[in-house]
Amino acid sequence: SMVKPLLNDMLPGVAISVALIPPLAATGIGIARFNWLIISSAFVLFVVNFVGIIFASMMVFSLMNLYLKRRVAQLEVIKEDKSIKKEIQRAKER
Repeated sequence: SMVKPLLNDMLPGVAISVALIPPLAATGIGIARFNWLIISSAFVLFVVNFVGIIFASMMVFSLMNLYLKRRVAQLEVIKEDKSIKKEIQRAKER
């Protein structure tokens, strides 16, 4: 979403949760049933997905030179923080 601003900001979070939550849920089911095959298989899938997400993120951040855009991102965060504080202040005044 940082590389392509037209994409929805929630898309990366949804993609990550779709990759991580089902294996963790299956791991929990395996724990509830005391089935080591389910526990180990689902947890290995979780670890593989997690490592894949980290690796892909590192590659995208490296290839897109996002480090150079860090200052711009920090300024946006500061601007959003000020906006949120103003909204909170308005809500308190009501």
